[in-house]
Amino acid sequence: MKQIAACTYTFVFEPSETWAHLYQFEKSLAKYLDQDGLDMAIIEPMGAGIAGKMIHIYPRPELPPPKPPKQSTMPAGEQIRKLGKIGK
Repeated sequence: MKQIAACTYTFVFEPSETWAHLYQFEKSLAKYLDQDGLDMAIIEPMGAGIAGKMIHIYPRPELPPPKPPKQSTMPAGEQIRKLGKIGK
């Protein structure tokens, strides 16, 4: 089982000078985390309201490199003849 760390922060800012809406703050935080290869999910427990939001921060999953398309070993002319027979 993984161990987790829980930190509690209170951010205080003047909305007219920084972010006018909460979603703008969250978007800025997500951009910052993205620079370190991290992602976040906002969790809102039922009945907790705006003060009860939690942010789950986790490493962005790495996607495997795409596989190159299969190349046929058959000469192009033969491929065309074979495709022509399929439709008949």
